[in-house]
Amino acid sequence: MYSIRHLVKQRATYPGDRALLQAVVTKRLVFQASFRFHALSDSDTKTPDRQSILKNADMIEVVSLNATSSLPAAPGAVQPVDLSWDPQYQNPLRRLAFYVVLVIVFLRFSTLQEIVAAKTGQQLYLLYLLVPLGWLGYLTTGGPQRTFLRRGAFFWVAFAAWMVIDIPFSEWRGGTAGYVLTYLKTDLPMVLFVSGLVMGWKECRQVLYVIAAGSVLNVVGGRLLMRDDYRVSMDFAGTIANSNDFAAHLILVLPVTMFLVLRPNTAKIIRVAALGVIVMGLYLILGTASRGAMISMGVAALFLFIKMRPKARLALLVAAPVAALALLASLPPQTLARLTTFSTTITEDSADIDEHAQADASESAAVRSYVFYKSLYFTLHRPLFGVGPGQFTVAEGGLSKSEGKRGSWHETHNAYTQVSSECGIPGLIFFLGGLFSIFKLLNEIWKKSRMDPRFREMEIATNLLMVGLMGYCTAIIFLSHGYRFYLPTLTGLAVAMSVAAAREFAQIQTPMVRVGFNPSGPRVAPAVRVQAFQTQSVRTPSAPTPTVPKRTYISRKDIGPWRGASGSPKQAGVPAPQGPPGNRRP
Repeated sequence: MYSIRHLVKQRATYPGDRALLQAVVTKRLVFQASFRFHALSDSDTKTPDRQSILKNADMIEVVSLNATSSLPAAPGAVQPVDLSWDPQYQNPLRRLAFYVVLVIVFLRFSTLQEIVAAKTGQQLYLLYLLVPLGWLGYLTTGGPQRTFLRRGAFFWVAFAAWMVIDIPFSEWRGGTAGYVLTYLKTDLPMVLFVSGLVMGWKECRQVLYVIAAGSVLNVVGGRLLMRDDYRVSMDFAGTIANSNDFAAHLILVLPVTMFLVLRPNTAKIIRVAALGVIVMGLYLILGTASRGAMISMGVAALFLFIKMRPKARLALLVAAPVAALALLASLPPQTLARLTTFSTTITEDSADIDEHAQADASESAAVRSYVFYKSLYFTLHRPLFGVGPGQFTVAEGGLSKSEGKRGSWHETHNAYTQVSSECGIPGLIFFLGGLFSIFKLLNEIWKKSRMDPRFREMEIATNLLMVGLMGYCTAIIFLSHGYRFYLPTLTGLAVAMSVAAAREFAQIQTPMVRVGFNPSGPRVAPAVRVQAFQTQSVRTPSAPTPTVPKRTYISRKDIGPWRGASGSPKQAGVPAPQGPPGNRRP
């Protein structure tokens, strides 16, 4: 017997259906379903409205179908959909290609090859071996069909195609051709491989684990290979060797590491280790003295605050200021001086120890301001094709030379104007479309999963991915990351998670709710029954046979007043239900 507390109403998702109940909330379980009404009067022909159902119902009988298999023992434990019936999932080549993708994702996020090459002088060339295997599995096991189940991948394919079209219109065709070829070989395959070879929530979780493992290597490497300077940076040449690039990278991956801390059923030792990595990572981000990273952390924290549940917001309000003050107090004075310098002029009231940091910050701000306006200039003067991918420095140097000035020869330091000035407005549209598609897919999963505690893990994963993405999208306002692999990879992961989440939501066994009368109670009007229909859209041949239903009679007092979609009893002219009718002739 389940103790029913209240019933939550929401409109049905199928046309022609009248929605009465969305979920039956029990002590520990939440049942979700949409309901079709079937009125069974004496002739089984009359279909009542909502008011008549409530008015004539004295008791409600709740029947839980398949109670043993569909009701988990504890919230937050998602039972992945059994895909053993799917021949593509069981394909040995696809499974091999999936593990290849895991290795590729780890190598890209951990930058292991760059570290090994810098310290040993030997190139591993692992991607030259792994990428062909990924293409083989992707093309032969239905990868393209799975990739384009969602729109996100279309934007990045269109973006790559537009880069190819830009080659004849570039400032330096040879340089652009090599730049585009590198993007097609190393960055575009990430969105295709991850979206086309990752199947099911279990494999999506493994991708998150791999990214978190890469973040551990980033933090350890950042601590051990740090330059002896007031700014944290790597002592080797690489994609994250620069302080600003390193900070943006950590802002993106550390929330994925937090997934290990918050995920239900995670071992305590893993939680403690992951929490230590996160604390050290936050220190390293502030230690880079990157003002853009500091702003990005604030934006990510604000986004997290908005997305959190009310009780968790209070904890964040208390813990975040304390942690921020503790981390800032541990930074060197030069680092703090640079973090607080945003103007292009040097103040005279600074201490001698801060003069170098303040001068460096002022010079950086001046250069960024100059190249930003130049990128807007090229965007407005060459709006269709731009100056060519990777050719902003060439175009800026040539323009400065023609004006009798010395060129800056710096990149745009803004990913959005980098794309608009080098690929034109169409390229920027494709870029932003791919970016917004990530948020759209993740937010859709987050909204659905937060309604059911059984999908707590899914809610945590999507929320943290959006937090990291929001921080990273803010950080690249100050960085030239228009052609990095991060956004295509996250798009592929969002597509795979969206498809997997649809399967998980569809496997929920729908409860059956019947409105009728209690045999032991007072005599009421002819029984009216409300029967649930199955909303499962993805059928599995190996679905278990439902067990004998369990029935629980509850009083209508446990339901509470009827409320409309907006919570008002007067919504759509539906009055609040009255008390139980007296004894009537059946």
